[in-house]
Amino acid sequence: MLYDYLSRFKSKDYIYIDFNNLKLKNYDFFDLIDEFIEQNNISTIALDNFIPTLKLPNCQNILISTNRYLAIETFETIELNPLVFKEFLLFDRHQHITVSFDFFFRYGNFASTIYENEFNKNNHLQAILSQSSKDDTQLQMLLSIYKNGSQVKSQRQIYNEIKKSSKISKDRFYLFFGELLKNRQIYQLSKHNFPYSAKKLYLYNHSFISSINIKNRFNHTFENMIFLELNQKFDDIFYSNKIEFYIPKENLIVLCRPFFSASNIFTEVLSFIQEQKIKKVIIVTINQQEQIYLDNILCQIIPFYKWAVS
Repeated sequence: MLYDYLSRFKSKDYIYIDFNNLKLKNYDFFDLIDEFIEQNNISTIALDNFIPTLKLPNCQNILISTNRYLAIETFETIELNPLVFKEFLLFDRHQHITVSFDFFFRYGNFASTIYENEFNKNNHLQAILSQSSKDDTQLQMLLSIYKNGSQVKSQRQIYNEIKKSSKISKDRFYLFFGELLKNRQIYQLSKHNFPYSAKKLYLYNHSFISSINIKNRFNHTFENMIFLELNQKFDDIFYSNKIEFYIPKENLIVLCRPFFSASNIFTEVLSFIQEQKIKKVIIVTINQQEQIYLDNILCQIIPFYKWAVS
């Protein structure tokens, strides 16, 4: 996005600085940036991976990019999320949407992963996890949290799991967990009408669940993928017993059933439909499509690749 914006200017009129560049061993040069801007009539400066402790330069246009949440007075904040499926299709080269869906499910929602050789895609995802951690302790906490994607787990439960194998202080873990929430790397979903119950955890890239778990986490990955689509459209989403997603404002429930059969509909679902007077039910599957009635409500059963682009 920075490159695209800077392409509107002549190269002599702007500066681009990436603070992750290994050539920049220290930031002493930045003490002279105002002088350089004035001497060279620079109108625009782009600060990629900006270090918030540095003083902002004096420049007509300032663009800041960071993978951490940063609020600066007078600046407009634009949040760039990973791709939803409709956006993924604009990058993907496959001819058939079902093949695109397979790649999206397996390798996730990063545009950068699309251009990786298929042999390297999983390695690319794991490299992103390693690079996003400052040290081995952070990486260990990150993996422990991500392994619980699409599960109902409290911070205390995850911390108690980590405690069994590592000496990590409770304060450090809770601070790190809070940073992940703030940076939109993880999300928590509350249980409807039970605000103090354990929340359900979701990741900003669904493919991380399978890429770091030895055990099969197919259903968890599928559910996380559906959450990310809904999260781009709705503000208030809840879960309930046997119901993955409830959107009160839409009077809608969305069920994740990769391979649907009538036995997947539990009595809790029918009770919830009656209690909340649900008007619309969507069941998202891998490839099944039909319509059925649940408690006199016309229920749409639809494959993810059709639902996500509708």
